[in-house]
Amino acid sequence: MNITRSIITAALAALPGLAAAQGFQGAEVSAALTAFDGSGGVDISNYAAGMQFGIGAGISVELDFGLNNFHFLSGDSHTTTLHGIYELSPGMSAGLFYAQERGDGAKLTSYGIEGTSRFGALDLAGYLGRMEIADLSATAIGIEGTMDIGSAMAVSVGLDRVSGAGEDGTNVSIGGEYRFASGPAVFAEIGRLSDDTDSQNYLSIGARVAIGNGTAFGNRGISDMIGGGF
Repeated sequence: MNITRSIITAALAALPGLAAAQGFQGAEVSAALTAFDGSGGVDISNYAAGMQFGIGAGISVELDFGLNNFHFLSGDSHTTTLHGIYELSPGMSAGLFYAQERGDGAKLTSYGIEGTSRFGALDLAGYLGRMEIADLSATAIGIEGTMDIGSAMAVSVGLDRVSGAGEDGTNVSIGGEYRFASGPAVFAEIGRLSDDTDSQNYLSIGARVAIGNGTAFGNRGISDMIGGGF
């Protein structure tokens, strides 16, 4: 936990210098708090930082770090995700990702394909991959649509599903974002987590700061599916 927090803090401090680096395309830092229905307090704190660099001919790499504090479990996890991205056309990109999420002595590995495309005021993004932990594996799929409302606001709808090892889990979310003229944005998201036997509603609020063009994607750990991340 301390290593990941230090990396995120260092990334935030380094953003002004990174903006001048050769090949730098964008960066983003975010934080979110999540509360489950009826809990009466904050259940999850999520912190993330990402950077994207062009390496020529429409190809770029993105590196993301994330820290999730699970207050209701008195535990935490940290995620590192590497993306290889190819710009198919202006506003449309496809990529590959590889991620590791570690916490409480366990390691979850994720890998797969992802893409994003813009159609006027509408942004569509999605991914398809595998998640592996110990000798168990599952298929993960997600899609999100974000619609701009004017220059300062946006609304989003998202769906994530993990299926495997005899279990199925789904996250459905609806969110809104307000962007300040100076650059930062604040967001809120309501969602519902469900599996074969139970379901739980949640509310997430947070803020993000983008430098340059921001980043194309985000972390791909299972804990990063809530809290305004994609």
